[in-house]
Amino acid sequence: MQEWTRTIEINVPLQEVFEFTTNPKKTHLWIEGMQEERSSEFPATLGTVYQNTSDGDSWDEYEVVELKENELFTLAKKESPYRVKYTYRILSNTVTELTYHEWVKEGELENPFSEKYLETLKSLIEQEHSVREVFLEARNIPYRIPLTFEERNDACVGKHFIIKDRLEQLGYKVRWAECIFDWKDLDVPSEILNIDHAKPDYHVWLEVFMYGAWQTIDATWDPDLAPHLPVNEWSDFGNMRPAVPVIEMIPYDKVELTREPPEEYREQLERERPFLHAINEWIESIRRAN
Repeated sequence: MQEWTRTIEINVPLQEVFEFTTNPKKTHLWIEGMQEERSSEFPATLGTVYQNTSDGDSWDEYEVVELKENELFTLAKKESPYRVKYTYRILSNTVTELTYHEWVKEGELENPFSEKYLETLKSLIEQEHSVREVFLEARNIPYRIPLTFEERNDACVGKHFIIKDRLEQLGYKVRWAECIFDWKDLDVPSEILNIDHAKPDYHVWLEVFMYGAWQTIDATWDPDLAPHLPVNEWSDFGNMRPAVPVIEMIPYDKVELTREPPEEYREQLERERPFLHAINEWIESIRRAN
C-alpha cells in the first residue's frame, strides 16, 4: 500500500472546517486544476456520489464510504483502489486539526497530493470565516425599516453599511449592488399593499471580491423570518441570491448610497410612513408566529 498523509491546524471552529471540506462547490477553489465538483446530494450521507472534472468533459466519480459529522469523511474512487480520508479533531473552540490521508490498496499512488493545496485550503477557510462572522452579525439583527431620520437603520441599507465597513477594514474590496423590486412579490398581504407606497421600490446589498470574482452578500432578512421570507444562510455563499425578487438591476456605476439619507427623502418618508409602519408590523407578526 502506498500512502500520503499531512496534518494542518486551521484557526476556525471545527464545524466550519467540516462544512467547507465536504462542500463540492468549494473544492475547485483549493485544488489546482479542478474545474468543477458536484455531488448527488449535499450535505453528504453514506453513499453520496461526488464527481469532479478538470476539463469539463471527463468526470471522475467518488463514493462516500465513511462519514461521521465533524469527525471523518472518506471517499473511494469508483473502479479504482484509491481512497482519501479527512479526519477532524477539535483543538479549541477556534482551532481545528485536519488530517488528509490518501492511499491506494495496491499499485502506485498516482499524482500524490501537494502540500500547497492544504496551505491554500487553510488560507481560504480562515478568510471565509472572517467574512462569515461579519455576515452573520449583520444578518441576525432583526429587520426593521426606520420611520424617522433619527432611528437606526436595521433594513437593507443599514445592515449592509455595517458589513461594508467591517470588510473594508479587513482589506476586502466591496461594492454596492441595487435592484428594482415590488413588495407584492414577497407575498405582502393585500391590505398592506393597498396603502400608498413607491411602486416599484429599491433594494440594496453588497458584493465582495473573493475567489477571483464578485460574490453576493445579502444579509437583509434575519433568521426568525424564515421560511416566509428568503433568509440567506452562509452555506449559500458563492451562490447567494438577493433577498428580493429582482425586476431590474441598476448599473453598478449608477448606484449611489450615503449614510445620511438625502433631504428629498424626507418627503417620501413622510408620505410612505403608514406603509412602512405596516410592513414593520407584518414582519414582526411573522417573528411572533415563529
